[in-house]
Amino acid sequence: MKQLNEKKIFGSLRIVAGFALLGALASGTFLGWVDVPGDIRSYGAAFGAAAGVYAKFSHLL
Repeated sequence: MKQLNEKKIFGSLRIVAGFALLGALASGTFLGWVDVPGDIRSYGAAFGAAAGVYAKFSHLL
């Protein structure tokens, strides 16, 4: 099993945070007109973070 050091952990977290930022930006830009309970950007950030986690785990396996 691969050893995880601080550099690898923070790199993975940076990837996930970047995906969350892009998800929030895209959902706010393209779906800002949709009336949903809460903020549409938070849904986009959650979807983006999930996509980032999936991208990191698919490379680790």
